[in-house]
Amino acid sequence: MHDLLVCPVCGYKNRADAPQCAKCGIAVIGESSVTSTLDMAPNQLASFGLYTTAIHRHGLLNDGVVFYVAGATKPLIIRGKREILLGRRVDDTPSPVVDLTRFQAHLLGVSRRHAQVTVGEGGGFVQDLGSANGTWLNEKRLNPHDSYIVNSGDQLRLSQLILFVYFASLSTRQTITLEDHYSGEPPDIANSVTPYVQAIIDIQQIVDEILGRQGQPCIEAINVDTQTSLAHVDLEGAMDAVQLVRDNVIPWKQAHREQIAGIKAIWAAGKMDADDRTLAATFKRALAELASDMLSQVVVDAGAGGGGSFAARLSPLLQTLVLSSLEIVINPR
Repeated sequence: MHDLLVCPVCGYKNRADAPQCAKCGIAVIGESSVTSTLDMAPNQLASFGLYTTAIHRHGLLNDGVVFYVAGATKPLIIRGKREILLGRRVDDTPSPVVDLTRFQAHLLGVSRRHAQVTVGEGGGFVQDLGSANGTWLNEKRLNPHDSYIVNSGDQLRLSQLILFVYFASLSTRQTITLEDHYSGEPPDIANSVTPYVQAIIDIQQIVDEILGRQGQPCIEAINVDTQTSLAHVDLEGAMDAVQLVRDNVIPWKQAHREQIAGIKAIWAAGKMDADDRTLAATFKRALAELASDMLSQVVVDAGAGGGGSFAARLSPLLQTLVLSSLEIVINPR
């Protein structure tokens, strides 16, 4: 008797070697084919783009999507479908969905037609479909029927069911949005945007070096919208660094606002007394700890293979980011 491959969309039981579902026609890949490379904690996948290498190694097409449900040991892989409905499949459901029933979706408050992910170039969009208990993107609740940008490594929460989404795209091009959280004025390209983005590029170069990749991250374009006071920056090959900054630098800045304000005041005064030197030394140690924490997300043993030199290179880049008045806008509208 042959092993069966259950379609994640319609639930039909196919032969294990079936290239596509015999019932609904969607292309499918067995979970066992990716277990060895994707069987890891979701936060490990979210920190950097190793999932992309694993996905391509197993032959996913450019429009492939991987959903990793929190607590599950194997990913849910979808390909060949641009619009993906997430929910619970029952007999009277009018159209196919990715059936999350086996993940206790009913008990966790997931609606039959809960949310939809639309696949785009290098990422996609997510939309709550008027679910009973709501949808969250990176812990920000979505307005029903509004579309939000979703990137690889982002967390989706359908009521109380948490999953992570990854897009298997060959494209490494990404657009980030920056906002001056202090002045509210349009960011200055030369004096604020360029140094901030260049620090991200330099962080990506460190990550590529650690992982032995021949990457060439670069800034492709910078545009400032004077009406919204937002800067839109097109980056190539810097997805890992952007994710690291979003996951680490942004919350670190929020937790150390008073310390950052003190350092800026010292620099503005142009001189330091004993207390100022103590504050500066404390700030430097805190940045070093942040650098070590970020490196630990890229390599298991950050102290091996030149980890100290990587941390020394990373710390001044982090200083540029944390002292800047700019921040990445997580979900620009």
